[in-house]
Amino acid sequence: MAKARNLANLISSGGVLADGTLGASEITGLHPVATTGNYADLLSKPTAISHFTNDSNYATTTYVNTQVGSIDVQITNQDVTNALGFAPASVEALTAVEALALAAL
Repeated sequence: MAKARNLANLISSGGVLADGTLGASEITGLHPVATTGNYADLLSKPTAISHFTNDSNYATTTYVNTQVGSIDVQITNQDVTNALGFAPASVEALTAVEALALAAL
């Protein structure tokens, strides 16, 4: 009950809780970043990703680009037919069909 009475006295006497809020600047013992919000005031900043050492030999961008760039993919008409399960029409055949469709207009 004493804590409630003390709190009521702080609020009614125009103390730090008079407006119903308690700002960070009104609390003692906080680090500067808590009141400024400035990253420069932060202690023990995290390490930037660009400063890490790749000691686990993860694939780097250069490695991946080199490996992907060296892939030579050759697909035959039979590969396409096998993948689709049917032989698609040739470009020439489609062009002929389009020409007939346009002629019919």
